Amino acid sequence: MKILFVQKRFHPNQVFTVKSLIDCGHSVRYLVQETGSSEDHHVLTPKVVPYSRLFIAIDRIFFNGRVDRLRYGMPSVPFLYKQISDFQPDVVVLKKLRSFSLVASLLCSLQKKPKVLYHQRPLHRKRRLSSVSWILARLGLIPKFSYTPVLGPGPEKMQRGNGVTEFYLPFVLDAKSYSLRSWPSNPDSKYRVKILTVGKFESKRKNHALLLNAFAALRANHEIALTMVGAGSERGANFLSLKELVNRLGLESAVEFKVNVRSQAMKSLYSEFDLFVLPSSDEPAAFSILEAMASGLPVICSDSNGTKCYVKEGENGLVFKSDDLGDLIRSIRKIISRPEVMPAMGAVSRELVLNNHSPQRICESFDSIVRKVK
Repeated sequence: MKILFVQKRFHPNQVFTVKSLIDCGHSVRYLVQETGSSEDHHVLTPKVVPYSRLFIAIDRIFFNGRVDRLRYGMPSVPFLYKQISDFQPDVVVLKKLRSFSLVASLLCSLQKKPKVLYHQRPLHRKRRLSSVSWILARLGLIPKFSYTPVLGPGPEKMQRGNGVTEFYLPFVLDAKSYSLRSWPSNPDSKYRVKILTVGKFESKRKNHALLLNAFAALRANHEIALTMVGAGSERGANFLSLKELVNRLGLESAVEFKVNVRSQAMKSLYSEFDLFVLPSSDEPAAFSILEAMASGLPVICSDSNGTKCYVKEGENGLVFKSDDLGDLIRSIRKIISRPEVMPAMGAVSRELVLNNHSPQRICESFDSIVRKVK
């Protein structure tokens, strides 16, 4: 089967999905708007679709080049049409119906290509069709089938509503490609518990400052160290404010920053730590939680993180109230005050990934969805 992905970029959370589909014998092509320096292209090199010359001219003349191209950028229609026509996909996977994917959806309709929407909204949620969505649906631009890696509050793996059939298809990850945490921690280490967080430094919803304040409060009574890994510029405003906060809290000797670590390097980096904490709020779906679990770490995330559904409360991690400093402190303290429980929690994390997110499961689930789409 020929599968064409049309998304703004080749996100790390899609690498194992693509690899699994290729390993199952499918032919996969990936069209993107842009590529990033930390992306992993060892499985597949995405093809960048150029922006429309008209769009570029309008952006420069009227907006001084300040338009958010990933959100509003219009692709070259002839180029995109030719890519779809030449590849002749059996199904096209679109992500987020914005300018890029809406144009692709229209071209798929013109060429009568089956399409499915990939999004990161919870499967179990209140469904409300906006007037714009209703118009797009009437025009045939919204696919009638979709899938999401976020389950939400409910056990069923399929839902129907507003003329759309949606499926739950969790993130895929090959746990064996990640280094496994070796317990117990090194007795010669200066710190008892090494905490890791991963998230873009220029994204305020990642809540780095919240974690730093929690870390400062806990450090008074616990031997801990914190490493913050993320993409971004060391000259960015948010990054500089975080460095300033570290200095103000007197954490220079206990907090380390790592910027733009490549995806391949991350596979061994997680295993150097004891606990993974993701303090972000309103995060649609965080892949880093799954990577930490694959590496055998206990995990903590907020209750507004979509992939909190991957965490078994009290078994492999904890979920705290979003943006609540006190609850974050309590959650971290609950684990670091009993370091002897971390190996067992880490083992549960690894087992959950092996059982629920293995590459072997993606092909059967994806094929099942495509059969219904076609």
